[in-house]
Parts: sequence; C-alpha cells; structure tokens
Amino acid sequence: MKRKLSLLLAVVMILSSFSFVFADEEVNVPAFLEKNGILKGDKSGNLMLDKALERRDAVVLLSRLLKAEEEAKNYEPAEDEIYPDNNDPYYAGFLGWATANGYFEGYPNGNFKPRESILVQEFALVLLRALEYGDTEWKSVMDKAKELGILEGVKEADANAAIVREDVATMIFNALGVKMKKEGKTLAEFLGITMPEPAKLTAEVKDTENLKEVVVKLSNAKLANKDKLENTANYRIKGNTIERVEVKDNDVLVQVKDTFRSGKQYELEIKGVDKAIDGKYKFVAKDNTIPSVEKVEVLGEYGIKVVASEPIEDVRGRNFLVDGKYIVMDVETYGRNLVLTPYSGSFPSNAKTLTIEGLKDFAGYKSAKEDFEIEIVKDNEAPKVVDAILKGNKVEVVFDKDIYNDSIEAYEGRSSVGNISYESGRHTIYAKDAKKIDTNKVVYEFKDNEAPSRRDDVTIVDVTNHSKVKMEKTTIALREVLDDIEPEIVEKKLVAKDVDKGTATIELHFDKEVSGSFLTDKDDEYRFEPKDHFTLYEDEVSRRNESKDGKVASAEYRYDKRNDKYEKDVIVVKLEGLKEWKKGTPTDFEYILEIEDFRDISSSRNKMYRDYYEFEFKRGTDFVVEDVKVTLKGSRDTEIEIKFSKKLDLEKAEDGTNYIFYKNDGSKRVSKKDIKDLDGKARLQSNGRVVELDIPKGWDDIEYDYDGLKILESIKDTSGNRLDRVYYYDFASGKLLEEGQTVDQTLDEAVEAVKDALAKFKADNTTDETAVLTAVKKVVTNNEIDVAIKGFNKVNAETGKSGAITGKVELALEENGTTIIKTVDINITIPALDQTLDQAKTEVEKVVGTTGSFKADNDTTEADVLEAVKKVVTNKNIEVGIFGFKVTKATTTTPGKVEGSVSLKLDGEEEIVTIDRAIGILPLPTYKVTIEGDAAITTDYTLSETDLENINEGTTLTITAVSKIVVNGNKVLEPNETTDITINDNTTITINKAQ
Repeated sequence: MKRKLSLLLAVVMILSSFSFVFADEEVNVPAFLEKNGILKGDKSGNLMLDKALERRDAVVLLSRLLKAEEEAKNYEPAEDEIYPDNNDPYYAGFLGWATANGYFEGYPNGNFKPRESILVQEFALVLLRALEYGDTEWKSVMDKAKELGILEGVKEADANAAIVREDVATMIFNALGVKMKKEGKTLAEFLGITMPEPAKLTAEVKDTENLKEVVVKLSNAKLANKDKLENTANYRIKGNTIERVEVKDNDVLVQVKDTFRSGKQYELEIKGVDKAIDGKYKFVAKDNTIPSVEKVEVLGEYGIKVVASEPIEDVRGRNFLVDGKYIVMDVETYGRNLVLTPYSGSFPSNAKTLTIEGLKDFAGYKSAKEDFEIEIVKDNEAPKVVDAILKGNKVEVVFDKDIYNDSIEAYEGRSSVGNISYESGRHTIYAKDAKKIDTNKVVYEFKDNEAPSRRDDVTIVDVTNHSKVKMEKTTIALREVLDDIEPEIVEKKLVAKDVDKGTATIELHFDKEVSGSFLTDKDDEYRFEPKDHFTLYEDEVSRRNESKDGKVASAEYRYDKRNDKYEKDVIVVKLEGLKEWKKGTPTDFEYILEIEDFRDISSSRNKMYRDYYEFEFKRGTDFVVEDVKVTLKGSRDTEIEIKFSKKLDLEKAEDGTNYIFYKNDGSKRVSKKDIKDLDGKARLQSNGRVVELDIPKGWDDIEYDYDGLKILESIKDTSGNRLDRVYYYDFASGKLLEEGQTVDQTLDEAVEAVKDALAKFKADNTTDETAVLTAVKKVVTNNEIDVAIKGFNKVNAETGKSGAITGKVELALEENGTTIIKTVDINITIPALDQTLDQAKTEVEKVVGTTGSFKADNDTTEADVLEAVKKVVTNKNIEVGIFGFKVTKATTTTPGKVEGSVSLKLDGEEEIVTIDRAIGILPLPTYKVTIEGDAAITTDYTLSETDLENINEGTTLTITAVSKIVVNGNKVLEPNETTDITINDNTTITINKAQ
C-alpha cells in the first residue's frame, strides 16, 4: 500500500531556538488540553491523570496534538507498518501513521507492544521527534528535553519509569511553547492554539547570544507598561550606555553602545519599569552563533527590509546584490532591522532576487551567502499616524507601517517647514530637528521654550511609505508619557588636566538628556550657570569647606564635531585655580565636586539627587606609554609594538583584553574588539618594556574596521603601579591621545577635508549658501579655523540641463600673530532636473504623433518605435511600454499607417500617447529597357543605350525608329513570336509593367 505522509507535520517539524511556557501553578494544564481536544477522559469524563499511558494511546494523543487525528485514524498502513501484536483494528491506522512519520518505531521482532506503558524517556523522544530533534541520541534524550524545557514541572524524574497522564499533559503543554525555527512561531501559534498567559510578571536574564544586546525574558510582557519597558533610562549597565530597547513578544531586547567583551560578566539593572522585575541581573557576554537573515520584505519601489537574527556591525550596501548586480544604496539600521533604499531612483521594477552575503555580527562572524526571491511592487497604502507621544520637548510619532526616511523633515525655512507643527495663539510652531529612530517611528524635537504641552494637538504632513505615497494630513492629540525616574550620573571621569596651569576637565555622563540653569543669554541653551549646579570643596563637604582658589570656570553640553550637534546627556566641566596635591603639605587634600539641580527634559522635569566626584589633583605616575608603532602591515597579519617607560607585570602585559580596537562615533570612541577577540597574541619582549601585538588580520582590514587602539590603565609595572591613564593610539595621525583629546586639524588637512566634502556634496535647485557652509563646517574640526564662503553663485538646473554652484571657501587660521588664509574653489554640479511625466509625454508626441519625426515604413517594428521613444524619455524612473501596436502596409496606390499607444508611468501616474505615423504611397517599380541587334534608333534628340537602361514605369518615350524592344526582360510581342516590330515616325510608346 502507498504511504500517505502528513503535509502538516512536514512543515511543523523544523525547529531551532526555543522559548517555552511551562506549567504554571495557576493554569489547570489537563483542563486546558482537554478544552483544546488533545487530552480526553473516559466515558464518565475522568481524565485518569494518575494512570499510566499505554503506547498505543500515546500515538492517538500525539495525533490530536498535531491536529492530525482523522488523518491518522484513516491511514492505510503499508505492509511493513502493520504490527502483528496489535489485535485492535481501531489502532491500526494510528500505529501505521506514527511509523510512517517516524514518531514511533517497532521492536526488532516486529512487534509494537501497544498495551505496554510508555516510559518518560520514550515519550520525551516522541516529542523531540515531533519538534524535529529526531537526531538526538538515546542517551541524550533527557538532557535535550530538559534544555528545551519539556521536562519543566514533570513530577517523575526517573527516565525509565512509566509516565502517568498528568506528566504527559505537562510535557505536551511545555512543548507547545517551543519556537519553530523557520516560522518564527511557537508550536502553539502555528497550530492555532492560544496559550494561557501567566498572571504574574517575572523576568529572567540569561547569558547573551551576541555581543551587542542582552535579552530580558518576561513571563508576560502584557502585564508591564510598554512605554516603561522601552524607556532606555530604565536600564543600566556599568561602563556602558543603553542605546535602544525594543519589546518583541515577551522578550525585551536591550542594545548597548559599546560592544560587550566576550566571556566577561556584566550586571544589568532594571529600574522604574515594575516592582516585580526591577532589580539587578548578572549575565556573561557570549556569542558562538553565525548571524542569519530571518526575513526579507519588499516595502515598495524605494525600500526593502531585511530582518537579521542579531544586530549587525557596519553593514554596507556591498553586502547586497539585486539580480547579481551591485546597486548603490543607503542602509538604515534599527536594532536587528535593516532598511535598504537606492541612493538614486528606485529598485529595478523587474528585480527577482536579493542576494545577501557577509553580514558581520559584533563577534566577527559573517553570514553565509543566501538568495531571496523578491517582487518590486508599489505600495498604494499611505502610512497613518497611530500615536503621538510627548516626551519633554520631543514628540515621538508612531506610524502604522514602515516609513521612507527621505520624507522625514524638520523646519529649514519658510519654503520647507517640515512634517510637524502645532498652533500656539496666532503662531505656528515647527520642530527644529527630526530623526527616524525605528522603521515606523520619528522623533521631532522642538526648542525648549517652544515645546508643546499635553493639551496641544499636533499636525503631521507629507510622511510617505517606501513607494513615496504621502500620508493624509493628520491632526492628533498628544499623549504624554510621564517619566518619574530622576536622572543619574552613570560615569564621571577626569579627561584632561594641566597641573602647571591648575586646570582640569571633567565629563559627567547622565543616563538621559538633562537641562539646567543656563547663562543669561537667552539664545545660549548649551552653557550652564556654574554657581547654580556646582560647588568645589577641599576634603570636607559636611563642614562646607569650599575651595578658595579652585572654581568651576564653565560647564556646557559636550559638542559632537563630527555630527555638528550638542550631546545633552554629557556635561563638560572645566575647573581652574587648582592646587597640586603634595603629601604632608597644606595641599594634601582631595577635591570634591558637588553636582546638583540638573533635571531631565521630560515634562516632569525630574531632578537629580545630589552627587559628588572626588579626585586628587596631582601629577601622573611616570609609568607611561612612550611610543606605539605599527611594525608590520601585511595582507594577512599585523604587528603593533607598544613601548612603556617601565618593565611590565608579565600577566597584565600579555592579557589581550587590555588592548582594544575602537571606532570613532562623533566625539565618542566606541570600543569594539580586543586582541583576544581577534585571536591575536600579546607578547612581552625580553627587555620587559615592549609589548608586541600579533593580530591575524591584514592592516588594510584593521584600518577599515577601526580608527585606533585603546590601551587600558589596568596594565601594571613590576612594582604593581597601574598605567597613569588610558591611551588612545589614533591610526590616521599616528598620535597617542588622552581621554577626550582629539587631533587638531591643520590648515592643509582642513583644505583637503573641504575638497572632499565639496566633491561629495549633493546639490539641487534649493541648495543655498547656508547649506554649503554647513557641510563645509562639519568637516573642519579645528575650532580655531574660521570658515567663510565668498562669491557664492548658483545657476539652477533645468530639465535635461545641469546647473552649477560656484564660489570659494575661505579658511583662516591665526598662527603666531599672523593670519594664514587658504581658499578652495567651489565647483558643484546641480544634476539636470528629471523629466516630468508631462514633459516626457510632449517629447514622445514629437516623435510618434501625427506630426512626429519618426519615419515609418512597411518594415517598422514595435521595437523600432520603442527605441525611438526611449531616446527622448530621459527620466530613467519613467517606465515606457507599448500596447495595441499595428502596422497597415502601404501600396503603390494607397498610403499605410503605424498605430498603437505608448504608456508612460511614474510614481503611480500614467500618461498615454497615441502612435499615429503615416507610411507614404510606394513608388512605381523601375524596369530595364534593352535594344537588340543592330537596330538603329533615331529621335529628335540623341539617345544612347545607357540612357535607356533604367526607365520608370509610366514614362512616356517618343522614338522615331524601327527596332526590336524588350521590356523588363520580356519582348513586347507574344511569347515565341519572332516578327520584327516596325515603329513609325512620331509614334508615342508608353512602357508599362510587364504582366
């Protein structure tokens, strides 16, 4: 008999990573399974929970679990699926079905032993097979079942004991919570079974599966406030910054700024979410898995979303091919979600395959090459606003679908007011900044003194989907999220000091953006009034022992030169008048900086608790890094030599975790991989003062991936003294830098940076002098260099004709009392304007319309017309097609015609141009006239034989002669006639087409 395998089970049986829901004390598991038709009792309704389960009934139970009972019952077993010891025909189909699908096996003697009780380990194996862990060895069954959570809450611990029905129910209940690998759903979700949700909120943090995020597993995320769950300020990891929090089902994905160091233990503190889960959770950072792509989704002609299994590092357009070709594209990153958008134009409309290869996670593992089928189709459904959340001076707008980043705008001027506004009296207030923070979320920031209140309605316009379909203008009431957590300083560090000058710089890193008492200048929202926030003490605070000489000279937000913005969660405090600490002298004391009265920017304006930073103002130890050199820049290997001022402790010197590569992110240096992570070695040389770093990675790759090498102060000399500070070796300049120190740009370097910025500048007809100046200033990182634009001139682009911006950038730097000025020419091309649909229609009409230029004939094809049309359609985004093409051929008596229609499509709009090109009447054929023999021809004018070689049909010829004449190869006479023709004088002969 033919085997009939279950299609449903073939789909179900591919599983991998899991999350399980185990039997909760508050859930009546047997009753739940009975309600879902899995567990059934006897005729009286007794579930017989204390009774053992027979092997044959275990098969029936499994078929009910997998919603295949009728299929199994009616299954026709093959000859090798029939068991001789089964004497009940009711079970024959079930046993054959279980055997065919590989859930159960008979014994070597061919029996099934249907009436024997199934053992704990046997039933565990059955469930593992259903979850396609069938390759689990018999000796490992219990360990694997425990790992997946299938045995959670099972009372019988003996693997060889007969399992009772109550434990069977528990194991099935647990198995329903295992997540399927390909579907990304639990078995319960796939089978359409709604699991009971725990009524108690609990949290668990396990060791990480990647080096960029830690996952908080909740028992039931619905029991917690989602706004609080996704508030980054409610999570802390010492020495790191929480960058992003996302709730995904019952998992909270907490992403950090600095990459975790593999093998190191960390502690996550949750504060202010819910008392049930607030607390501290220890975990170890690990990553042993290769990243993969879980999903690819076409968002429209201008966007494709790729969902990865974990956060991806430094993803670029080169990781993606469309139909085997590279397309220049931008890649937006939001946690595990990547959004691909073409740099110009749209994705090809006929694209079929997206190839993804080499996505690298933060442990250095790369994804395998994989192809995904895609279909580029227009999304005609515009995005809709579903929420507008007020958070201090910011409004977070949530849309019902993914949105196009290029449509996100803030106020730039009267001609470009941005997406969001609200009415305040007779004034309309606009946002000063806008940033897309997730695939469907935007944060709009208003000036502090112009922030809306919870009573205001905001109006949002012009945001589009990835087919550039605009939303409808929407006015929505603001929903305020109250933040009752006070801001906290998570890191304090002395980043610079000059003992001789008595100055020091301290950075205060808060867990959220803060505000305070600004200087009296109303336009200054970046510098604070020091006396309102700081007091400097010497040794004792309780006695109010304020420093007489030392003081806080200034305090302001840290400025990110690279991104041209202030970081409102970092305050830079500059001190002056400090005295050098000297033991046994009047200056033998610590300074204590008291910090107070900073508030967060939420509407609650939560005030920080008073905090302190203690430090000794003394010269650093003479244990320093003297020099760093890259001694080998190989294609596969790199060697870096570090020279110290003293002999080193061997263990500390050769600890690879003390040497970390970093990447610049604005004004921050983000730690990435250490030498150990890269499988490198740190070797102390025989002189005891030089460490050689051997890295099995080419120098070009290191320079590409990282900006420098960080040397930790945890390194010790042989006397136990720590290194005087953390050092940063900058690859580009070859200089050793301190914390917070940057390499001052020279005037020549600024000139080169400006040239590069101008070469990359993308201009259009709206570009003004301010836009160019802003782009230039962004790359001139030396604050001492003055930047100005002289002779700015712009010629706007037209359709099919490019424009230009010209002028000069003037860079001025004062050195030793002399101002040095250098200039850079501005020569920016404004690309020709894209042809509009109407313009394209007009040009096509000039070609194929009634008076068009296209010359048609009887051999004209559709391809000929399409080629001619495409030559005048210069906008590559316009789709050109021809339909209804028809050619009516011309004859020698009637004209012909080429007819049809040209379709022009752009951004969902279509124009039709009628093809109407005439084909002229064909010319009469040409015939050859020859003269035979020696006949003489006389006319009233001289005619040579050559003159008679080609005469058009219908030509009238007057000949006075007697001759034999052949027309078009045929004699004028009847066939076979040989009589000569006598032509009289003045006879008129008309030569016609031979019949």
